[in-house]
Formats: sequence, C-alpha cells, structure tokens
Amino acid sequence: MASIFTVECPSCGQSFPCHTELWQAGYDLLCPFCQATFPQERSPRIVSATGDVVRNDTGAAEGM
Repeated sequence: MASIFTVECPSCGQSFPCHTELWQAGYDLLCPFCQATFPQERSPRIVSATGDVVRNDTGAAEGM
C-alpha cells in the first residue's frame, strides 16, 4: 500500500498530496496549483500519512 504525505507549497500556500517515494528520493516537488517547483525543505508545512507534522511553519522538524 502506498504511503502519502501532504505538503504545502511555499509559493501559493496550497496543500497537496505526494507519494513518500518522492520524499525518500529527495526529488523537487511540483505544485499542481501554481506549477512552482521547489525542494521539499522549502515547504512551510509537511504532514506524514499518519497525521504527524513533519515540518511546521517555522521549518522546524517535529519528527518522522
């Protein structure tokens, strides 16, 4: 079963789902709303498939 995490775009602020394989591979992410491409470290908020906040608005990791 595929795991999904939710990421927030640093350009437009919209959240969208991404496959965890993208996270593990370190790929840049593409926002489906504004088409911005960004490294996952720039996302102001990342939430894991289990609902744990991985990165909050300050960019500080809270676990994963």
